[in-house]
Amino acid sequence: MYQGPRPPIILSDRIAFLIMMFRKQFCEQGVAARVSDPLLHFMVNYLSRTCARLLKIIASPPKIRPPRPRPNRPDRVRKPNPIPGGFNWLRRLIPNNHILNGHAVAFQQLLNEADMRELIEANPTTGRLLRPLCRMFGIKPPAGLQRPPRPKRPKRPTRPRRPKPAKPPETPPDFPALHRPAPVLGAGNHYLVFPRDFWRSSG
Repeated sequence: MYQGPRPPIILSDRIAFLIMMFRKQFCEQGVAARVSDPLLHFMVNYLSRTCARLLKIIASPPKIRPPRPRPNRPDRVRKPNPIPGGFNWLRRLIPNNHILNGHAVAFQQLLNEADMRELIEANPTTGRLLRPLCRMFGIKPPAGLQRPPRPKRPKRPTRPRRPKPAKPPETPPDFPALHRPAPVLGAGNHYLVFPRDFWRSSG
């Protein structure tokens, strides 16, 4: 039973074989799933560039240079990224596709190989090329591809609160005593109050 071409033995040939086969299947399955033409053309060019850059790194490893400080460009407008964002976006774009899922398994096996791990450790620049593929396939990047945690921003020193001024002791107001005048019988709203048996006893 014919099972297709066997993957080559050399690392560079295996990477090229895997990416080019995935590019072909992505175009065929994307057309069947009615993926937009701009996204298909972009992914074809993106996978071709990624494969060429990986092969170039394998052929002639770049020299590690110290990072340069980037100037602040507040007026620079970044172009929108046409690639769908998020983890495992390929299976959301083309769900329930066993062919693309097989490529994801093959890519994960490639990352776990010893010569691939040596390439990643020797060339940290491969992380920029392989991390987007890990997000696309829904694969957790291995230890060599994970970004170092960002340093936490130092907390601002808390300013000591100013003590509130003490309230002066409350003193009673120095006003003269107010005395109400004695009520006058029959004046104003004052009425005489008699006991209940007053009229009976007087009669």
